[in-house]
Amino acid sequence: MIAVARFTTDVDVVDIVRRISAAYPGTATVSDDYYRDRIASAEALATEIGYDQNSRPLQCLRDVASRVGLQYHLRIPLTRNTWVDARIDGKGALVTGDGGIPDSLRIKLLDLLAAIPATIDTD
Repeated sequence: MIAVARFTTDVDVVDIVRRISAAYPGTATVSDDYYRDRIASAEALATEIGYDQNSRPLQCLRDVASRVGLQYHLRIPLTRNTWVDARIDGKGALVTGDGGIPDSLRIKLLDLLAAIPATIDTD
């Protein structure tokens, strides 16, 4: 499953995370600031291998982070044994999961995102 939601209005990312968590008890926050964590990890790796902290790949990552802003990474339980990963920011959401997830499990989450409002593209 891959779904991309593009929000069509300004949104409160924290409110969206709250809505998803209320609709899906057991939702886990993998990161409350995806790019902060990704940059820290990339910088640590660069230091470990002696790579320049001002290298183009690291600067590109920082540039993307500044354009995207705050992005949450969630792990959302659709059932006890079926989860999807979602990255959500002020512009939209990317939801990924096992290709075998039936529509009956996807619909509730996609409807929740569409109500924000958002346009939804799915695989």
